[in-house]
Amino acid sequence: MGEDLNEAQKLLRVVPTVSEFIHKVYLPYCEGYKRSWKCDRGLMKNHVESYWGKKYLDQVTKSDLINLLANHRKTHATGSCNSLIILLRYMFYISIKNGAVGIIKNPTAGYPLMKENREPERYLSANEAMVL
Repeated sequence: MGEDLNEAQKLLRVVPTVSEFIHKVYLPYCEGYKRSWKCDRGLMKNHVESYWGKKYLDQVTKSDLINLLANHRKTHATGSCNSLIILLRYMFYISIKNGAVGIIKNPTAGYPLMKENREPERYLSANEAMVL
């Protein structure tokens, strides 16, 4: 068909895995300027690497993102899920910005944040409680 399979294999070997990218590019980049880089390291280790660590960076799809967040949502609050989405957006942004080979699109682009209920909890006053 005219495709060079050896060339495709060479290109695939050049694309880093998610785990390699996190440790060789993302975390060193964030350590230089981001105060919350330790938090990022924990989120990446506990929630991203366990799902995608061995996947090549260019193989992560929106479907993978949906599965990761669905599992994350089972045990975490909405705010935590939104933090993970934002972190993943930034990770893929950095991969494109730094010119990681084979990365041309961000799979988190257009993925909406979950709606959070940020209304403060209201308690009844003593007078209101007596009326009830």
